[in-house]
Amino acid sequence: MDLAARTIASNLCALFKVIPDEAGIQRVVTPLEYSSTGERVVVRVRPLEEGGFQIDENGESAMYAQMAGGDVDSDVVSRWAEELLTVSPVALQDDETLLAHAPSVKHIAPYVFRVAEAAQQLHALATSRAERKASD
Repeated sequence: MDLAARTIASNLCALFKVIPDEAGIQRVVTPLEYSSTGERVVVRVRPLEEGGFQIDENGESAMYAQMAGGDVDSDVVSRWAEELLTVSPVALQDDETLLAHAPSVKHIAPYVFRVAEAAQQLHALATSRAERKASD
């Protein structure tokens, strides 16, 4: 790897912070932000007793959207959640948590990105109507 590639790789990695938590949980603070708050999207990696890992955002996307006047129960969010199941390993759970199951360590990094991506999408869709009403 040449110097430019190493510099780019180092700079990209520096955008993410991995913070160990209790019970082996790792919190990954991503550079992505929720538009209504500026809070960073945090994804949790939880080891499962039966093997593999649960990757989730702890319901924070829905929480921040609701705090901003968004509607996570809207038809547009429901349609998006159904479509998400066909294109992503991430699913919106009944408790409003975005979750993926990583069968092995090699799936963790891409699934962290997919959960963070879905978190931003959910937040944007849930708050889009609220933002439009505010500008009327």
